[in-house]
Formats: sequence, structure tokens, C-alpha cells
Amino acid sequence: EYAAAFGGGGRELAPIDLACEAAMVGMLVGGAERGLIRSAHDVSEGGLAVAIAEACFNPEMSLGAEIDLAAHGLAETSELFGEGCSTVVISAAESNAAELMRIFGGHGLECRVVGRVIAEPRLRLLPLVAEDLSELRSVYERALPGRLAGGD
Repeated sequence: EYAAAFGGGGRELAPIDLACEAAMVGMLVGGAERGLIRSAHDVSEGGLAVAIAEACFNPEMSLGAEIDLAAHGLAETSELFGEGCSTVVISAAESNAAELMRIFGGHGLECRVVGRVIAEPRLRLLPLVAEDLSELRSVYERALPGRLAGGD
């Protein structure tokens, strides 16, 4: 959808590797059962940027996220909004990061730290985005009804 709206994206999505997908789901379940994972959100509807924002939309707790996009090679819009398969944003205590990377890596799955949860209710995808989560949530919640009603 992003490529159709904004151009580019001449690449086709890679086919789903069912063995990889099954391993990822197994590692997510195992990590959650062991208390290593606080949350997990796939990138299938809007890509990495949307998944991170959605993960911050918690009505019970106002926490934000901060990611230095350039430091992690994530500055391209296709990387921020690409909807690839077998990609999940995980939040975990910093003390659990090494164990999660060991567990996922031991099954041939890439796992890397790209950012951190912050106490301030803001989404910082630096240097591109630094927005209040309540404003982002409002835009997010109005988007589909607005499009269905014929608005922009």
C-alpha cells in the first residue's frame, strides 16, 4: 500500500518461510512464559513505525519509545513502513535483552536492540519523529473512519 501511494518499493515481498515463522512464534511463547517479554507486536499492518506506535497506545500506562533510526540503519521509509513477514517488535527489560538475543539467535532468528521504552509519553523515531502519543493516537484512530467517509 505504501508503494502504491508514494512510489518506489520495486521489490516484492519475500515468501513466508513457515519454518522460520513457527520458530519465531515458539520463541515468543517461550520468552513470554519465562517472563522475558513484556509485549510483542508484529509489523504486518503498517510496518515498524506503526507497530512501535501501536505498542505505545496502552490506555492503562503512558510509556513512550525512543529509537535512533540512523544508528540502526532504519532511516529509509521502506524500512519504517514495510510490511514484511516474520518481524516482531518486542519490549523487554534491558536485563533480559542478552538472553532473548541468545534464545532467538540459537534458532537462527535475528534479534537486536533498536531502541528503548521511555517514561515520557512520546514516540521518538529520531531524527524524523518526536510526537506526543495522545496526538498520534488521535490521528491513528481517526484515519480509517475518515477514509471511509471520503475524507483525507
